[in-house]
Amino acid sequence: MAAKWSPGRWLHGAKRTWDSLAKTGVWIAAVVTGFLLPPPAGAGQFGEANWSRLAQFVIIIAVGLILVVTSRYQRRQHTVAWSVVAGLALVVALGSLFGYLRSATLWTCEHDGLRLVIGSSLTPLGQAFVDANPGIACDQLIFNFAGQVEKIWTIGSIQTRRMWLALIYLGTTPCFTLSILAVVQALNCARKPR
Repeated sequence: MAAKWSPGRWLHGAKRTWDSLAKTGVWIAAVVTGFLLPPPAGAGQFGEANWSRLAQFVIIIAVGLILVVTSRYQRRQHTVAWSVVAGLALVVALGSLFGYLRSATLWTCEHDGLRLVIGSSLTPLGQAFVDANPGIACDQLIFNFAGQVEKIWTIGSIQTRRMWLALIYLGTTPCFTLSILAVVQALNCARKPR
């Protein structure tokens, strides 16, 4: 006879499931974020440590969703499909990684040992300074404004770039996660008897 449902039993089962997901997610996060990239440059008020924790959370949720699918498609005949998923996820992850690195290079400048996110639209003051100093390097421009990028570029354009960097960063992590878990699942499927 099936055990009667109760909130306590459900919560106990949910905690056990979450513990397993969290352990797997933290392991994958350590692998992925260890070599992948630092949190978004100029993470601002959210803080770089919080970006890392958010990336871990995204990975844990991705692990859970992927495990639901892997439990359904685990036969030998699914080996090729999982291999294709792993390869495609890796291609998307690498594209996202290089997109992040390119954007971080183009949308940040160094000042006082930090990478600061810069905007796409100059303020009137910033435009006047650039017009008076044609060809000025980004780091030199920021130096002249004592690191206050919001005096050079509009706050909206800085925030837009900051959010795009964050989205690309966070989007990269589940792609690598899917690639790792899909290749593991492909290997598991390949070992199954015919």
